Amino acid sequence: MLVLDSVTYQEVSHSEFIRTEFGFISEKKLDHWKGLYLIGESNYLELFHPKSIKNENLNPGVNWICLTSMKSNYIQQLDTSSVFIYDYDEQFNYYSLALNDSTYPITTQEMKQAQYESWVKKPFHESMEFNPVDYNSPADADSSKNFPLQDIVAIHLTINSNDSLSYISYLSNCGYTITNTVDTPMFRTGIKQK
Repeated sequence: MLVLDSVTYQEVSHSEFIRTEFGFISEKKLDHWKGLYLIGESNYLELFHPKSIKNENLNPGVNWICLTSMKSNYIQQLDTSSVFIYDYDEQFNYYSLALNDSTYPITTQEMKQAQYESWVKKPFHESMEFNPVDYNSPADADSSKNFPLQDIVAIHLTINSNDSLSYISYLSNCGYTITNTVDTPMFRTGIKQK
């Protein structure tokens, strides 16, 4: 999720370039929020403006990455030290990285049984591995296969050096491994799920 200023949000929503290059952008309006969505086959990019969430003021530039647990009941097994926060609501379990400035920039969420079964109309099994497209509505999951944007494969982040080890620890704890590749003129660290 990325929060844009209101002018940029309007420009993106009417951008011929985005429609041409990415094939699709949809504005979804629900009771508590509205946003622009670029939908891929197994993930999506969500764009908000400062008033997108009802009764909240968002600051432009705020971003949040949400990963999805690929196996049921996985999050409760993870480390919940002071840096790694476990939380839940009626629909999801959440596992977040908490930085010193009180931000929660990245979260892994895991759908609970009742929410899973109501969304995907399939029975939930304790040992099951989730198909990523199950977390989209059936219409989005089906139609996304027709989009030129088949997936969002990377997000480039510039991370404060004091926080970089926290990110690495968080992703390692969620089941990712670190791989280094050399690109000119810089080194890049990639994280891949095990």
